[in-house]
Amino acid sequence: HIGEYAVINGLVDNVFISNKGTNFLNFCSNYKTCPFSAVIFNSDAYKFSNVRDYKGRAVEISGTIS
Repeated sequence: HIGEYAVINGLVDNVFISNKGTNFLNFCSNYKTCPFSAVIFNSDAYKFSNVRDYKGRAVEISGTIS
């Protein structure tokens, strides 16, 4: 599905913010075996309120899969 546009609905299991400010919304407890994670790059983080608040919440994400 790489390169396809999709809308994904799911429950955010955990949120990780890297040292560089990249935000990862993980939909499984172990991101290494999870088939999907959403990424919010530091340059776009200002578009979201507190990203950590998404933990445990149902979200809908749309965009091109990469």
